[in-house]
Amino acid sequence: MAILASLLLPALRQAKEASKRITCINNLKQIYVAAESYCIDYRVYRVPSHIEYPDYDKTISPYWNVLLIQTSYIQPAKGFRADDDAPMGTPSILKCPGSKDNEGWGYNKATDYGLNDYLHCYYPAMPWVKRHPTERIDKFPEKTCYFGDQHFYTMSQEYPMKPERHMNSHNFVFLTGHVKNLKAREIPLAEVFPNAYKTYFWRGYGGPYIDYP
Repeated sequence: MAILASLLLPALRQAKEASKRITCINNLKQIYVAAESYCIDYRVYRVPSHIEYPDYDKTISPYWNVLLIQTSYIQPAKGFRADDDAPMGTPSILKCPGSKDNEGWGYNKATDYGLNDYLHCYYPAMPWVKRHPTERIDKFPEKTCYFGDQHFYTMSQEYPMKPERHMNSHNFVFLTGHVKNLKAREIPLAEVFPNAYKTYFWRGYGGPYIDYP
């Protein structure tokens, strides 16, 4: 029995991890649909985030995940309303089953998925971020990440990816809506790739852009 258990346990663990990865992929696809629905209705190309302009409507959240909840493109967590000030009231769509962080902010702000920092920033203190939600990306959008596994609401080449997700891999949904699972070594991060910000994956600092890996 002990020998049989030693043979079965790794297979069961792999099956469990595969199930978590599939759930995460489905979450990212649903987030993409929610974001695209918002963009169609508000006539922008990408959902905004980091909104800090002085004249911005303070009744709407500056964070993409809460914005999509407030505008009804993502349903609030069970038992909560979109305007609830409720700690850890996070919708299941924003929770990755492979995450061990549980870093909730309160008021539905917790999420296990980050948004590409270089595509959606309105923040005036970061002038090097050139992309605006009304700017269309025509060249190779299928190579540019939109949302992905991250322990914060935003992600970029400067933020390390925690290795425990999906057996040292991470899921990303791209601007065209397809999802890829990438091993840690396949993600262009500054700690391993000096020109990570210039990749099509991120599109930071205005290019010119290159492929990776």
